[in-house]
Amino acid sequence: MKLNYIPSDIFLVGGSVRDFLLKKKINDYDFVLKTNEWDFLDKARDFLGKNFNKNGFLIGKVFPPTIRAVLENGTVVDITLMQEDFYEDALRRDFTINSLFFDLKSEKIIDPLNGAKDIFSGKIKITTKNSFIDDPLRMLRGIRLLGQLNGFTLDKATYMLIKHCKTLIKNVAAERVRDEIEKIFLFKKRFFLLKYLLTTELLFEIFPEMKLIENLPQRDVHMFDVLNHSLNILRFIPDYENAFNKKIYCYTALFHDIGKFDDMHRHTEFSVKYSRKILSRLKFPKKSFKLILSVIENHMKILQISLNKVKEDTLKKFVFQHYEIMDYLINFTLMETKTKKRTDDNIFYVCQRLKFLKEDFQKKKNFIYSLITGKDLIEAGIRGERIGELIDKIRFLIYRDNIKTKEEALRILKGLM
Repeated sequence: MKLNYIPSDIFLVGGSVRDFLLKKKINDYDFVLKTNEWDFLDKARDFLGKNFNKNGFLIGKVFPPTIRAVLENGTVVDITLMQEDFYEDALRRDFTINSLFFDLKSEKIIDPLNGAKDIFSGKIKITTKNSFIDDPLRMLRGIRLLGQLNGFTLDKATYMLIKHCKTLIKNVAAERVRDEIEKIFLFKKRFFLLKYLLTTELLFEIFPEMKLIENLPQRDVHMFDVLNHSLNILRFIPDYENAFNKKIYCYTALFHDIGKFDDMHRHTEFSVKYSRKILSRLKFPKKSFKLILSVIENHMKILQISLNKVKEDTLKKFVFQHYEIMDYLINFTLMETKTKKRTDDNIFYVCQRLKFLKEDFQKKKNFIYSLITGKDLIEAGIRGERIGELIDKIRFLIYRDNIKTKEEALRILKGLM
């Protein structure tokens, strides 16, 4: 980052300095301003204006104040008021690897807590014993850093303190916990990171329902008990999936079998019940809330179809009914099979056929839905709830029987009536 104006009282700090020392790309920049509270805003905005042509905006309501500017390329620049001196300011930070300062004038590192030593030895270590008491979300951030920084490990005392302080995570706003978990989901090492959540028991503090399936045995076809089966699915989420889909698959993997504690055979309905409770508690957005529940509710159906002789009509009906989530159901089925000792080849055949039929339906969907509309049913004298029921039936028949004309469709409608 090229700066046009560098005053003597501002320093680069935290993850920016850490990544600089590790020769990693710096995406966002954190600065600390050594001044008094009354001059902070004017000096911070002066720095932002002269370097980035930005005025910035205050974030949060806690002391010390932080002003933020978002640049055109998406880079975030934060400036925070320094606490007393370098040593005291370093102590309020989460981990020693994030406690270094870089003097922009002299281009020298200021390292009050020997954080550079921990950076080069690959240790994630808390700055003080009260670090997790001050902000319990730091426990999740520490585990997330294991995914972000290759070759790093948690300092033993830090790991043990997470175990000791795990219940404090309940004091953190649900949305903040959810966002930190989802950042963990996006790493390729997500399975490894979730195992850290398991061994520190943070997993059960965030998702207490998962404690129900710990050590719960399954049939011989499975390699693992229910909990480890759920965690191992995370290993098989493809890297090419976008961030939103990775999150959907991760939540589905974790929660799809929770209901087995209540009833192995009817576990799907109980899994949906528990999942709804979890997603509500974590205040999920409506779109992902509905999608995760829908995939969990239907995750067994491809397996059930493959157990019998496969009929084309059955596959077409399944595609018609579940078109919107078909890719999720196919992909999740294939991921889950990789955690089992053996899998019937018929599952792969069914998945292949469903994928083909889904693509075929996608090409025809607009034509099918425009061939017969609700208006046509109203003109035929149909009213009320029957409209929705009949229009689904006739549209499926249009798709199944490859009907080409409105006349043919109306004749079928008369037969249904």
